[in-house]
Amino acid sequence: AYKPNMTVQKVTVDEIVYVGNTTSFIIVVTNTGDCNLSDVVVTDVDYSQGLVYADKYENSTRLWNYLGEGKWALVGDLEPGMSAEFTVYFNVLANGTLVNNVSATSNLTNETNNTNNTTAYLPNMTVQKIAIDEIVYIGNTTSFKVVVTNTGDCNLSDVVVTDVDYS
Repeated sequence: AYKPNMTVQKVTVDEIVYVGNTTSFIIVVTNTGDCNLSDVVVTDVDYSQGLVYADKYENSTRLWNYLGEGKWALVGDLEPGMSAEFTVYFNVLANGTLVNNVSATSNLTNETNNTNNTTAYLPNMTVQKIAIDEIVYIGNTTSFKVVVTNTGDCNLSDVVVTDVDYS
């Protein structure tokens, strides 16, 4: 008697994800049973509205055929202990926790699922130039305070202020 079984994982490739960028996920199907699995199909259609499928994928370890509508079919059998993976790409449209579910089936297994939670950040900042002196006389020196405020939801580094447009 055989005990067919498999797992599916969806792994975020990019450690930090920003709104407006493209991000990628590796989908890995592993045969954890003791017999060959055929007709392996991955379905990736359940994800947050902050993600939009970029209509692009890449084969990694084995050949997958895209069936359309978020479904891929593995070419050939998946032997015990073996994995097959591919990479999918999404455009990031919203910040916050983006939930991304994937499922897989085969000829001998029930549907298996995995959920990936990825945090997307929206970097943003404002800059203000504030006159220190309310009244300025010709020939006197005046000064301004420049205030940069991080209005996004992540740390900003390498911030540069340029002040060259004045009369």
